[in-house]
Amino acid sequence: MKRLFKLCTIGGIALVIAACGNGEEEADTSDEAATEESRSAEGGPGDSVSDEEEIEDADAESENESEETESDASDEEQSKTFVIEEEGFMNELVYYHIDDEVQRQTSESEITYEALAVENEDEARSLLEEEAVDYSSVDGVEHSIEYGGDGITETLEVDYTVANLGEIANLEGAEFDEEAEDAQFISMEQSEEQLVGAGYEPAEGE
Repeated sequence: MKRLFKLCTIGGIALVIAACGNGEEEADTSDEAATEESRSAEGGPGDSVSDEEEIEDADAESENESEETESDASDEEQSKTFVIEEEGFMNELVYYHIDDEVQRQTSESEITYEALAVENEDEARSLLEEEAVDYSSVDGVEHSIEYGGDGITETLEVDYTVANLGEIANLEGAEFDEEAEDAQFISMEQSEEQLVGAGYEPAEGE
């Protein structure tokens, strides 16, 4: 079952969507071990190794080396960018991930005062600054707002290697489903599915 984590910026418009992986444990390999032990028992100490078996062993070693190379490549951090634009509002999300596990994500939003349903900077500050203190107090979360003549620019970064998902869930605008607390990581694949479904588009070149 997918465990979805939604984090809204305090503006209440920009939606940062991430899906939590359930961190399933690797399958039990006891059966494989028993099979291998059985095979070893069948062959006596005097059995010779055929040329065909030697070739198979060499092929297996080559495949293992190839898999290790691919694994090393997947350990490198990569990024994916998604953008959504509506009247009076733009949000750009960047996900930094290793394989399917999201390490951190950033959000930058440009929101007009009209879209925030306020008249000016003073009203916007009154609406947003109390919640901004809560965001800044959570480890692994960095948040800032710049106020301009026509609207705000809001930036948010969440470092999932540091942040506690339970603390984030208590922030204004954050929502977890009932089983999300069991999740152990943020899935890039599921996040992308959710973002596209919500109207986000991959940035050019992604």
